[in-house]
Amino acid sequence: MRRFWVLEAACAVSFVCVLVTGCRSGGDAAEPPPVVAPALEYGARHFVGGVPSGPSQLTVLQEDVDPAQAFALRGELTYYERLPQFDLPPLGTQARLIGTMRGESAILPSPIFTTRVQYATVDVAPTILEQLDAQTNGRHLPLHEFEGALIQGTSTVFAVRSVEELELAIDAKAQRRMSLSFSRGLGDAIDFGVLIDQLANPTEDLVSDHPTEQISADLDPYLVARESRVLQREYLLLKTPPTVDGGPILILIPSPFPGDEGAGFAMQIDVRSAPTEEQGAAAHAELVSTMLADFVRERELAQEAARRLENTELEERRIAAALRNLRLDRLQRKTLVFLTTTTGAPLAEDLALIVSDENLKLYAETVVTAAENSETGMTSEGGLGWILERGAFKFLTTALSEEQISSSHFGLLLKHAGEAGQFPVLIEDALAVSKNRAQFMQRITEENRIFLEDQQVAARVRAFDWLEAQGAAPEGYDPLDEADARREALAKDRRKREAAKAEKKAKS
Repeated sequence: MRRFWVLEAACAVSFVCVLVTGCRSGGDAAEPPPVVAPALEYGARHFVGGVPSGPSQLTVLQEDVDPAQAFALRGELTYYERLPQFDLPPLGTQARLIGTMRGESAILPSPIFTTRVQYATVDVAPTILEQLDAQTNGRHLPLHEFEGALIQGTSTVFAVRSVEELELAIDAKAQRRMSLSFSRGLGDAIDFGVLIDQLANPTEDLVSDHPTEQISADLDPYLVARESRVLQREYLLLKTPPTVDGGPILILIPSPFPGDEGAGFAMQIDVRSAPTEEQGAAAHAELVSTMLADFVRERELAQEAARRLENTELEERRIAAALRNLRLDRLQRKTLVFLTTTTGAPLAEDLALIVSDENLKLYAETVVTAAENSETGMTSEGGLGWILERGAFKFLTTALSEEQISSSHFGLLLKHAGEAGQFPVLIEDALAVSKNRAQFMQRITEENRIFLEDQQVAARVRAFDWLEAQGAAPEGYDPLDEADARREALAKDRRKREAAKAEKKAKS
């Protein structure tokens, strides 16, 4: 569910301030004017899935979620008429993933985003808040308090957006927006990301060789219907997200809204264990109940989007359009980013964001060749997302086999394939027998289970960590246990899976 509230409080506060100031000063013109924030809307969104991947169309959360196991998430947003810079490291140096899209073009992140957005960890946040109050002379305005919860395998997004809307070719109601996204994996680990959407003019270097009037709307659907403005999206995932019961962190964001230069926002974020006192626990339980309904709605929306993509005619048209665009150097990255984020290809999405221009061309050629070769199974039968995902695995394993893979690319293989990602032959065998991503992931899961019996501790640990992230780790297994204990846990897990398989077969 997306919930948005229009900011009327700012107007009310300003009105009250005017009355109070007038009464106190007797109309003294020397009194400072009230702080007035831009007209904004606030919203919260909850879904099953992660921050990078978005809502899952398949995963269904159990209805009997225990609110006591859900983290309590709270954010306090304050507007500052002038937002000073503090002695904090640039946000770009604290990111594990950062990128910017202008229209469909991937561009370098703007200095404002990477250097002026500031993040204060729990140990320095109180000091920064004191300095902020001292340097702004009280010229601030509390705006909104966000509340949410984090259940295993789910995400919560707190968003602030402009009331102003602009119709784009790709979005009928584009708005300036900033969002803070939180997701929780299968354990207690939290992922935290920042996203800023703005409406920007295409830079000269993006359009000089291809004037706007000569670009087909089919090739560049992000072109704006008027004023040649495009939607610019900047996103960043942090290496040091907030921790449970670790204390509040602080993020400072320059205002992306028009006519508001020099101003900014401060958001205090706190993640805590579920409250135990009666009143707080009841409110927390009610919020979790509301979120469960949100999860259902978000899954239905994701399924509807998937059904549209699965339509045969649309699938064929998208494949054809993707192949055409992937042959054009200037459209390769934006085509891959757009397609991977809309068709469920997580490895391909990560690769498209970080691969160099030179290797991007090689990857695009790999996808085109594989899609045109019917013997590889790279047809519409597996889905466009599988075509992109399969091409990404093929590209990375080829580089690994030829010992030309970079550390960041090798990290993608380990992230998406676990210990099996170290062995190109295992990936290639799995690709050869899989008709879709689900079959491929099942095969890779089995390969990682085999590595749980490896003699090397590092191999067992990597395989176990990956399986745990997929929710497929054997219960009671510890990669550092003695051999007998490991074998016993694996045997127990094998019997459990075989019994579940037999039960499923009997029911069918």
